[in-house]
Amino acid sequence: PVAAAHQIEAAGVDVNLQIVGFTIAGKAVQQQLTRFAEGTGGRYHSAQDGETLARALLIAAVEKMPFEVFDAGGQQVAKGETDSPAVELPPGSYRVVIQAPGQELVAGNVTIGVRGDAALKIVLKGDRFELER
Repeated sequence: PVAAAHQIEAAGVDVNLQIVGFTIAGKAVQQQLTRFAEGTGGRYHSAQDGETLARALLIAAVEKMPFEVFDAGGQQVAKGETDSPAVELPPGSYRVVIQAPGQELVAGNVTIGVRGDAALKIVLKGDRFELER
């Protein structure tokens, strides 16, 4: 799988494989699919029933998520999508709300200082998204 991923890349094809395995029980096959997906910068998602299949497909298909930024008074001061350029805000404390597939991610007390910046990272842990600072 890793060699195949390198061949795809060497051929000039820009691809990021998100592989969803439905009811695949064999660990060896799951490991091969994981290596193949990761070799292209993607991920392998396992699903054992209809509910986890729907969630895995949704996670695999998401490239960007909408977000809103609120100031200390609760007023919306910015909004956009996670793949858009950075949002410039004056110094202060903010709350960021991201609409991830099937869940809402909230980062409270995001502080921007004078000449400072803040970054939030969305990570996938299992089948749930989480925010890291």
